[in-house]
Amino acid sequence: TGRYNSAKEYKISQKMLVIDKAGVHNRKVLDVIKESSQQDPLNPMMVGDIADMPYVLEREESTLPQHARPELGALVNKPSQWILKYLEDCYTPDNAHGVFQHTNVQRFAQCISTLCVNIDPTTALLDLHSPMYVLGDIHGNYKDLNYLSKNIIQFNNMKYSASNLLFLGDYVDRGPWSVETAAWILAMKARYPTRVHVLRGNHEFYSVNGDEATYGPGSFFAKCKG
Repeated sequence: TGRYNSAKEYKISQKMLVIDKAGVHNRKVLDVIKESSQQDPLNPMMVGDIADMPYVLEREESTLPQHARPELGALVNKPSQWILKYLEDCYTPDNAHGVFQHTNVQRFAQCISTLCVNIDPTTALLDLHSPMYVLGDIHGNYKDLNYLSKNIIQFNNMKYSASNLLFLGDYVDRGPWSVETAAWILAMKARYPTRVHVLRGNHEFYSVNGDEATYGPGSFFAKCKG
């Protein structure tokens, strides 16, 4: 169209935000992945050999999108598939003890961290075309998100969906399942980079989703710590 040039540079962050019992701090991605691989050799974060990781992380610039870069495609496909399958298995909406029965929170967090580092960044301006389902202001309401996904994504696979998806932002805070909601959207974006599109709302800024004084236990930051 001439209005938007898709051949832009993509940057891979060398650090990641880690939230653990010691607090919130920045760490080198390679260090986190090395530690995880030592603790669990079958960790879905790992694709191939740990010796390959510096090559991936040091490749700071590329003119190719994620789906055209095989080394990053491998790093996002495996954890994104694991997240989607894990959420499907843990989701029990009719269970009296809670909607999610988590069985492996540590691996869930590791896969999310891997995607945060390796999927392509998006822009504030997207040049998209219909047909398109547009979803916004989910705010941690995984029940509605799950209902919509089951009814608009044929066979639970975007490959067979007649329309693409656009999420307008505000995925977290207020609702009870902010982490699961954000993880599902992130995994879908990683799994189907040309068919699932995301924008950033004001609740995707730490100044908002980290505001526990305003949102209390419904804050995304509180959910991450919990």
